[in-house]
Amino acid sequence: MERTKLACLVAAGLLLGVIVSAGRTSAQDDPEMPPVKDEKAKTAGTLKPRPETDVEAATWVGKLGSPKPQPLSVDKGPILYHTLSPDGSRLYFFRDLKRKWPPPEEPARGDDDDDGEVKLPDPGNYVLCCAGLNQSESRIIETGINCQPPLFLPDGRLVVMVRKLDTDGDGEVTELDEHSLVLCQADGTSPYEVDVLAATESVLAVWKGGKEVLVTDFTRHDVNGWINTLPLVRGKKRSQVVKGFNVEMVLPDDRLLIERKQTPAPETQPVANPWARWNRRNDDVDDSAEEPREAMAGLLDANDHIIFNPADGSEVPLYGASQRSHLFITGEGSFFGHQEYVRQANTYYNPWGGGYRRESSLGFELVIVDDKDHRDTKLNQARYDYLALGWLENRGLVAVEHGRLTKHLLLLDRAMKFHELATFDFDARGFVASKDGMTIAYIQVDDTNKNGLLESWLDEGRPHIVKLPK
Repeated sequence: MERTKLACLVAAGLLLGVIVSAGRTSAQDDPEMPPVKDEKAKTAGTLKPRPETDVEAATWVGKLGSPKPQPLSVDKGPILYHTLSPDGSRLYFFRDLKRKWPPPEEPARGDDDDDGEVKLPDPGNYVLCCAGLNQSESRIIETGINCQPPLFLPDGRLVVMVRKLDTDGDGEVTELDEHSLVLCQADGTSPYEVDVLAATESVLAVWKGGKEVLVTDFTRHDVNGWINTLPLVRGKKRSQVVKGFNVEMVLPDDRLLIERKQTPAPETQPVANPWARWNRRNDDVDDSAEEPREAMAGLLDANDHIIFNPADGSEVPLYGASQRSHLFITGEGSFFGHQEYVRQANTYYNPWGGGYRRESSLGFELVIVDDKDHRDTKLNQARYDYLALGWLENRGLVAVEHGRLTKHLLLLDRAMKFHELATFDFDARGFVASKDGMTIAYIQVDDTNKNGLLESWLDEGRPHIVKLPK
């Protein structure tokens, strides 16, 4: 059971990269008063010289007008785990064949039989689909309980993960079963199996011009497992490349921007509040500190971004912070992404035990990195979240500003100034971009079951595409 939970968590971490949860509140117990972090001191230096005004980007925005979203012709039902092809011509997404449509008015939730256990939903039976502006929805390949978005080869073929067989003999197909790496054409034709992957392995990125893919194999005690290379030729063996959690980018010269989770320092746990002894039996109280416990990197820990050169095995630190971050865009020698920040933090003392308690409201801001000594963050308004999408050549970074009622498509030009490109309603979800950043896709979610919530895994989704003029 523990291994199943870990497999689910790591798969979710790889798919999503950074957990996006605007306005989420978390709490943790601290044995002593936590230090207050100065949020203003975020830069380790100045960025590369930038112009005061980006005339080219401002001129383009002035002629842009308001680009109109174009809906895609798809069937009714939830749209899951969508991604755009690199050229922006097709939107790939998953359907759950087990999901009933139309959805029930009151979907089953929580502990329905009052036995003290919350029942997890049965694994879905997913099928990869695609749609484009000039084509209606079509099925590509059935993937069983695997819903990892496909990878795209330079020749147009897809790398798809399929898990449909009970390989461990427990009578059902679960995350503990092996899965297959399958290549097929963009329309799903000519599929063939390249290799069988262990239950804990996941495909990360296409490498060396589409001749190989990078596969991660995490360990039980540390999510920083080995990243291996797997040739896309049947029968050839894989080899170890580097240890890490994820490959965020493959650079043009085959260097890798890897993400490695930080290992927290060992901590001792003294008695947090001496007054708590009055509520315990004497033999349950230990005034001495515990022995330091072994520290292991986890999904919730912050991460380091490192440029790895496979030619000589060297590693060059690029960026590391005390919060979780994700760098996956590069342009004009800089790296872009987004990271968590503390929107609001309140600390108070709990007189009933547990010492000081801190509640934090988290948000997401844009992060720009030139090198390990030069970085900065951009936050237009503190009550909004900002997520990076892609880089427009000779113009700047395309990003989305998430508000409560509206969402805005923005351009952060090379002078680090924001320009508004388009506005969307609050029901727009899951913005993704093509490789050149000129095509943006999103899902408009309707409250189909009328429960007052927009839930993309239950409610109908209608995909739209926005094409930015060159």
